Amino acid sequence: MTSRRAPQGIFAADVRVFRLYPDGTVLDVLVKPAPGPAEAALIATWLVPDPLPAGVHATRYTRDGRHIGFSTRDRIHGTDVEVTGTYRGDALLLDLRSPGRTLRQVRFRRLWPAAR
Repeated sequence: MTSRRAPQGIFAADVRVFRLYPDGTVLDVLVKPAPGPAEAALIATWLVPDPLPAGVHATRYTRDGRHIGFSTRDRIHGTDVEVTGTYRGDALLLDLRSPGRTLRQVRFRRLWPAAR
């Protein structure tokens, strides 16, 4: 089933966290230790676009049906990361490509808001 709603919420895969807004804004940050649902409400209080916290990268996503894409930065290696994949309500299934490294079908589960 194709979602007509824009993806929104906080999604995490290990220590990488994305916050997506319906207007196309993406916030990208590393959170250690890897967060789970218990930490999501607290993350929502500081992972905001204005003012942008130190260590957070802001970008914009494009969307075509369930497919999304955006570019972000690998803060460890200082390279661009191309992110493409699909959105299915409670999860993002993404490929992350940077020079010399590709991660395929990484599942980012939605931590916040909780599924209704």
